[in-house]
Amino acid sequence: MPTYSASFGGRAGKEKSSNTSKEKKSKSKCPICRKSGHEGSECSRRPEGGIPPGGIEFGSKKSGAGSSIAHKQSKKFNNSNSNSSSTSNSHLLPLPPPFTRRSDHLDDPPPSFLFADAGSDVSSVLDILSQTGGKKSKKTPETEYNVQLTKDTPWNFAGSIVRVTVHPKKGFNLDSEQNAKIIAALSPSLCWFSIGLSAGCLVSKNDAEDEDSDDSEFDGEEYSSETSSVSELFDSALTKNDSVVSLFSSLDYGKSTITKGGFDRKSQLRRLRTTMRCAHNNKVPVSVRLKNDEGTEEVEDLLNTILTYKPRALHLNAWSGTGEDMLRILKAGADADVQVYVGFSGNVAFSKATRHLKNSVFDCPLDRLLLETDGPNSIPTPVTNAYNRTAFSHAGLIPFVGDAVATARGAESCCVDVVRSASINLAKLYGGVVAESLSEAKASERRAEIEAEEQAEENCIDEESTDGVENNNDLESLNPELLPPPPPSPPKKKKTKGGKKKGVAEPTPQPDANELEEDFDDMFFNKKKL
Repeated sequence: MPTYSASFGGRAGKEKSSNTSKEKKSKSKCPICRKSGHEGSECSRRPEGGIPPGGIEFGSKKSGAGSSIAHKQSKKFNNSNSNSSSTSNSHLLPLPPPFTRRSDHLDDPPPSFLFADAGSDVSSVLDILSQTGGKKSKKTPETEYNVQLTKDTPWNFAGSIVRVTVHPKKGFNLDSEQNAKIIAALSPSLCWFSIGLSAGCLVSKNDAEDEDSDDSEFDGEEYSSETSSVSELFDSALTKNDSVVSLFSSLDYGKSTITKGGFDRKSQLRRLRTTMRCAHNNKVPVSVRLKNDEGTEEVEDLLNTILTYKPRALHLNAWSGTGEDMLRILKAGADADVQVYVGFSGNVAFSKATRHLKNSVFDCPLDRLLLETDGPNSIPTPVTNAYNRTAFSHAGLIPFVGDAVATARGAESCCVDVVRSASINLAKLYGGVVAESLSEAKASERRAEIEAEEQAEENCIDEESTDGVENNNDLESLNPELLPPPPPSPPKKKKTKGGKKKGVAEPTPQPDANELEEDFDDMFFNKKKL
């Protein structure tokens, strides 16, 4: 029978490899390098003069089982160190100047305005945190979100506008489990909601037709009941809850999205037109997200819808399209007397951000610009570099988004000016409770609270120091004759030149000869009397 080599996995090769492994195991290992094949006297690492009593430590060894250095270079050790450093208070993410945290001393004059996140998807971030945390994490996703938000957020952060989807059958309720988690994650900051329809609402019943739909098909008998239920949902949510400040919808005609159920073009258009109609009737802004970066059909459908329904204001969420399309929408809004604002997210900070996105940031007027953190994938680059795998997007990262936008706009813009302009634009766009929460009066109140807290801390420190001084003064005011005597000082031990040796008693001093004679005479005299 032919024999095969061990590299090809033949029978002879397997037997040979097994035999050699048994021989290697039987050989003794070197006590210095722990390798077989030679003895300690023949080892190349044997030091001159023999092996020291304490053994040999090879600090330059970078691999091997049981090596402490190899353990410190392992992925598990690095991940644990990165998690501990990210969660400790001593390692805080540096904020873009001049933003400061609430715990920082306000020696330098900080920004005197409040800012907010124009659009975030907190529920998606919480879902990802629940998946990545697993059973080992003792914190709930909303607690982990809140801890990171508190640690990275400047003192003048007011709140965030959160996008949530609803269904007419379930309705919108602030006490629902999803909304309660969102409010707990953002606490104590404010939370406003922008509600939109889920994918299962207003699904077109004739998906096979490719002809453009008009308004007549949305008013037919087959859609009238569902459309009226959606209108009732939006009307009740806007009238009963002050925290609901706008409605939102999205358009995405990408190949990977349009083939899904409920995401065909007609279904998306039905939801968009119904949302804009309800926003126009309730006189609230409408937020629209165009997710296809290079799509022109979405832009055309949005322009036609704006001219048809003319909402009070339009917010383009997380814009990632071209500058030409953005300017077209801004011009169409001005012609239709619709205020259009453009929001940018942390994608601007990416090193691989598309050129047309940066051109859009540069071309956008400063009085129409908004800042938002968007979804879980829009993490600014400085945050990712600081926290690595533990980083996630939260509403307190607006200063980093403003810094990226200011960098893309050039030297004429700075971070604080961009964030201040975005805050003013957000108050103009949404008005109501949002404008009231971002007012100068609220900013001065927040600043006064922080100064009061700092003053209270300084007073506590002063009281502790004065208490110690008063105790010393009370002792000095007492009559020195009534004070107890000071404790006797311990006798000083004399040390020899060579130092005190362990286990050797000190020599006793020898008496003089005259003293011995006097003691002997006294003893003899007393004995004679007796």
